[in-house]
Amino acid sequence: MYKSSTSGNSSRAQIGQEAHRQIEAKLAKRGYGTEVPVYLPKSNQTVRKDAMKGKIVVIIKPNTTSGKRDGAKRAALMKSEGYKPYVWLYNPKNPKYLPTSSSYIGPNSKNCP
Repeated sequence: MYKSSTSGNSSRAQIGQEAHRQIEAKLAKRGYGTEVPVYLPKSNQTVRKDAMKGKIVVIIKPNTTSGKRDGAKRAALMKSEGYKPYVWLYNPKNPKYLPTSSSYIGPNSKNCP
């Protein structure tokens, strides 16, 4: 079912991707743009935000020690650039993010010509 962690597609990565898909779908229904590239002039970098509406930025991270740390770091960067960041922490052990769940969205399939 899952590939090895060395493939870049571990079970944790797949759960995280599905959590992002489900949370971004909820936010899109509320008028947020998802997967939005944002140029940050103070730090001279372009970052991709999980969801954004005006100056409100949503950062989606797992509710783990490293997820909280990474979310706080991203939020501080966005705040320093004048945005109002929110960190949405999801439970990576929630079964609704598993392929066997009825709420599973799955990866976008791309048909190549």
